[in-house]
Amino acid sequence: MTTRLEALKALSLRYAKGNPGLVLFGTGARAFALGSQIVVLIIMSRMLPKAEFGDLMIVFTIYRLLNVAVGSGLGSVVLYHVGRSSGDHALDIRLMRSVMVVGAVIGIVLAIVAVLAAPHIAALFDKPGLESWLVSLSPMVLFGSLLQISAGSFDGRSEITRSIVLTELMPNLIRMVGFGLVALLSLGAGGISYVLWIAVALPWCADAMRLFTRSVRGFEPLKAWDMRYGAWLGIYPLAGQQLQGIDMLLVAALFSSDVAAEYSIASRLAALYPFLVQIVTRISTPKIGAIIRSGTIAELNASIHQLRINALFLTAALTGAIIGIAPIITTLSGDYHDALSIMVALAIPPLARSSFAGIEIVLRMRGHGSAIASVAISSAFILCLGSWLLYPYLGIYALPASMAISALVINTLTAMILHKGGVKIADFYVIVPVAAVGAILVGLIMLFPPLTAAFAASGCLLLLAGISFLKFHLPSRNR
Repeated sequence: MTTRLEALKALSLRYAKGNPGLVLFGTGARAFALGSQIVVLIIMSRMLPKAEFGDLMIVFTIYRLLNVAVGSGLGSVVLYHVGRSSGDHALDIRLMRSVMVVGAVIGIVLAIVAVLAAPHIAALFDKPGLESWLVSLSPMVLFGSLLQISAGSFDGRSEITRSIVLTELMPNLIRMVGFGLVALLSLGAGGISYVLWIAVALPWCADAMRLFTRSVRGFEPLKAWDMRYGAWLGIYPLAGQQLQGIDMLLVAALFSSDVAAEYSIASRLAALYPFLVQIVTRISTPKIGAIIRSGTIAELNASIHQLRINALFLTAALTGAIIGIAPIITTLSGDYHDALSIMVALAIPPLARSSFAGIEIVLRMRGHGSAIASVAISSAFILCLGSWLLYPYLGIYALPASMAISALVINTLTAMILHKGGVKIADFYVIVPVAAVGAILVGLIMLFPPLTAAFAASGCLLLLAGISFLKFHLPSRNR
């Protein structure tokens, strides 16, 4: 009989298969990435007054959306070609050179437009404090976009650990050190702005050096199809950024800067809920792409099934752990205790999405860029419409409610379409426990104060993770 310890080891090896050093170094890297993001959030919230912190996070979100639109769109072109070519090094270098030039031109133009339009954007949201942040953070548009492109190259070559180091660890490490210097030298808001854009500029420079190698010459021509594919997949993540993305724009339009500060703390921590699932998904994308190219439907369904049950376990476990330590974080950040209930509500959408893990990979690796964009746009539309209709009744909770509705409706419809082609996305025995836990979380928010709701929700989610592990990951005695 296989022991529980052996089963845990097998689970870890399954995630790390084909990625040397991922278990040891990658696990430590991800733990540091999670911890450093939390530390950076605490430092920023304590360095600025609540309303000013809210304004900063709104601008940070606007520029982050531009980074995602430009960087993920062009990075997806690199991922598509390099991933389907088994990580061809020469192709990656040539293609990256071409894509980086396009990304740099777009990034510079967008940064200039953002500076010129800063007064009008501040007036649109009726928040004068946005103008100075829009100007001082503008270099982030360029360098953040280029760093996102580099992430697509890493994913295409299955270099997930290096991707984490350059796109997660280095930026947060630079921010922690930089904010310490800002506080020590009393540099104020201007110093914070410099640290935020330098934190993405330096990691990109570290990766860009490899593009100057003489061992690979020339540029890879970009075809019209590449640009259309990149454009569609630029729209997709732009519309798909429902946490620290579209949601923050809605908060900026519907609520005060103080509420925006509360929500930004909750949503920034909630954005970490699917962190481990994203890592596993990125590892799985090239492998599933290879199956789509030369494998069978049975092999594809088996891979997606494994990804789906892993997604449920990892989402529930990490979400429960983060909510469990959230009271400490909100206390260290200042007067942000109301963020705890928001965090509990924001746990429901990623749980719902974990029930449909694999949809994006199948569409992406089949080259259906327009379908991916259509899914994201529809989801964003439901979020915006639902938030606008529900906020007079639910307040800030209108946003997580709309996210959950969007996740269920859009993913269910997409799964039904894919099922017609033989691809099985959803499982009844995964959806049912997720729905039950979601209902419990809603009850906790309604019946208990924020601190009590947070601890109870943490225990509920960790229990779901434990049940998921026992049912799906531990071998039965008969095997």
